[in-house]
Amino acid sequence: MEFDICLRGVFDTGIADCVLLRRALNKPRKLQTVLWHWLGEENVPLQYKDGFVFTEYMFEERPLPQRLFVYAIEDVLFCNKLHSALVAALVGADRLELCLELCRLRQPESFLPETHPSYVPLRSVIADAIALRSSI
Repeated sequence: MEFDICLRGVFDTGIADCVLLRRALNKPRKLQTVLWHWLGEENVPLQYKDGFVFTEYMFEERPLPQRLFVYAIEDVLFCNKLHSALVAALVGADRLELCLELCRLRQPESFLPETHPSYVPLRSVIADAIALRSSI
């Protein structure tokens, strides 16, 4: 775990897209493609996604150049709308529960040793997923 950060309750838009399109989970599409597919290209104007080449440590430059700042904003700007669209499609396809379980399985906390500070018992993760599902 880089930076010793462990997330819980993550909704993976890549997994949701794969589940809805019946694609292999190890074959996710680029975020730009997923955004345009589910929200419409006309609703998601992206300045820097197309042709942008990610290099290691590129975000360590300070101050952050404007093009990198805009690129980072574009990575998250439409995520709430994308989440809503994907959840609606998953509910309509009766695949939300499957998607949430696949997202949970991608998270490491259930597989950590019980002595690790980020360990979460599997029952707790399932309860969180059920609570999340009922709140949607």
